[in-house]
Amino acid sequence: MKRFSKQLLTFMLISIALSAAFYIFLQSRAVVDLSLSTNAATTLKIYWASSKGHFSEQQSNKAYLHPGKTQYSLRIGNIADIEKIRIDTSDHRPAELILKRVRIGQPGYETLDFQSEKDFAHFQVGGGIREIAIDQDGLHVTPDTQDPQLLLQIPQQVSSRPYLSLSVKYLSLSIKYIIILLLVGLVLLLFDVGITDYEFVPYLILFVLALVTVMAVITKNNRHPDEYVHVAAAQYYRDHIAPPPIGSQAIKNSYSVYGFSRLHQGEMAYFVAGKYLQLLEPLHINKYQAARSFNIMLLFVLFVLSLKRTEFRIFMLPVLMSPQVWYIFSYFNSDAFALFVSLLMCYLVANPKSIFHQYINNGFGGKDWFYLLVLSGLFACLLLIKKNFFFLDLFLFLYFIWAVLFKVIQINRAVIIRLGFVIIAGVSVFLTYWGADYMVNNFDRQQRLEMAQEEFARKEFKPSTPIEQKRTSLSLKDRGVSLKEMVVDKRSIENIFRSSFGSYGYRAMTASNIYYEFLLINIILLTIVVGSSIVFRGGSSTTTLLGIVVLVNLAMISAVVHHAWSVDYQLQGRYLLPAIGMIAVLLHHSHRLIPQALFNTLFGSMYLLSVYSFISIGLNEIEKYSG
Repeated sequence: MKRFSKQLLTFMLISIALSAAFYIFLQSRAVVDLSLSTNAATTLKIYWASSKGHFSEQQSNKAYLHPGKTQYSLRIGNIADIEKIRIDTSDHRPAELILKRVRIGQPGYETLDFQSEKDFAHFQVGGGIREIAIDQDGLHVTPDTQDPQLLLQIPQQVSSRPYLSLSVKYLSLSIKYIIILLLVGLVLLLFDVGITDYEFVPYLILFVLALVTVMAVITKNNRHPDEYVHVAAAQYYRDHIAPPPIGSQAIKNSYSVYGFSRLHQGEMAYFVAGKYLQLLEPLHINKYQAARSFNIMLLFVLFVLSLKRTEFRIFMLPVLMSPQVWYIFSYFNSDAFALFVSLLMCYLVANPKSIFHQYINNGFGGKDWFYLLVLSGLFACLLLIKKNFFFLDLFLFLYFIWAVLFKVIQINRAVIIRLGFVIIAGVSVFLTYWGADYMVNNFDRQQRLEMAQEEFARKEFKPSTPIEQKRTSLSLKDRGVSLKEMVVDKRSIENIFRSSFGSYGYRAMTASNIYYEFLLINIILLTIVVGSSIVFRGGSSTTTLLGIVVLVNLAMISAVVHHAWSVDYQLQGRYLLPAIGMIAVLLHHSHRLIPQALFNTLFGSMYLLSVYSFISIGLNEIEKYSG
């Protein structure tokens, strides 16, 4: 009875919160439906403002236009507060556009519908347009610059009282709120099973695995970030063992537009993937498809582990909360391998039942040599993955100190010796790799890298190119842009957030603002629930661990922002992937402190939002094979 009362209270509180969010973010916002055609892929943006307000990025939304697609829908602000709208018909990729219909509607207000020649006469040119014409086909826009703008004054009568009667309006809202209540109950029912063992996790991973496989199979070659150079790097190790000479013409296709090759970054992912591709060579599979199958295989291994190891399911919870994490498994890159290794290492170090703890707590003999081989291999891979995962190395070092101080790991002479064997074996692999690289490239390696960059980089990325001729995203600090300007004016934190929870292709395909707003609310609630549970119920040990996780992640975010400021403005969510392992370790030690029904519901909400993003934005927008 007591458990039922708690569930009922949770149900009511979440239902009220979601109903309020539904009204604030859906019922009180207008929808702009566009019918148009364009001759090239580009981005359309809509800005809105009050009579005294100015257009700003905070009040904007965008849609990615593609030739052949004619219907688009965007959500904007409350029509009662909007008196002017600006439509930027294309971005830095100028495109001719024909607006055939613009429909602006919001429950309780008169709908604005523009589709005739007379209707389109209300639109005014705001700049950046070479030619505008109105005929029976619609409003034709030919851009002159990268910022073509159409202006529309919203008629005053739209901001009057709703024309719908209160009874009809409230009946409509009541029906929608009842639907929300039923959905909340369904989510609670779904995620209330297997509270102790998280029995639902493998099924959710299996569905993600299906989505990832579909993405990998149907999307065209090199439609994902830098996939062509990742594949070229793996292809090299299909036929080689030793690292390649820097600047060799045999690997020129592995150099990016920046003049860098992943083959010189010291990442084990390409060596392992290359040997995997060698096994698949007799099958004659398309090289992109074959390489993508490597990352799918990694996710499949994680699925099997969650199916077989109850404790590992907790470590997969953070993976299931973001479609961006799923996305990296759907095309070939080294991030998936790095995340795979980091999750395994975090699980082995944090779980007292793992082979890591079995090995350090038992003497030599029998299977201990196998344990040593596995642990040393994973440790070596952890040293030979992407540089941003060095923050995970820092976290694991601090975690080990924390575990010793709070008696999670009992330290003695035998434990130190066994740990020494793992570290020595892992470092030996690390030194062997770099030793082979220096044997091939000698000790003037840095000079060779600079020469290769000068040879293979595009002009705007070459070291010799004057800074004023380089790409504007490079060296913002040297251009006189302050750190504050970069963070505030360029909305850097928002860019990191968006690219961490649903940004596809070359970061061009994102969801509407409403998706990220719902997601942000969910994350804030989840953070409050987890954080307060740890602080008020976890004692000094778990609270200290929370502090370590927060500090290391703040350091990592600071490093990413500083790199964007001083080197290249690329604030991508994948740079923060090491946080997945840290959060997983924290949940492993604190999950019993957290109200499970509430946590599972918020987690389920994030999962469903992620599924929506991956399907409606990722799978829907990325260019696919035609036949």
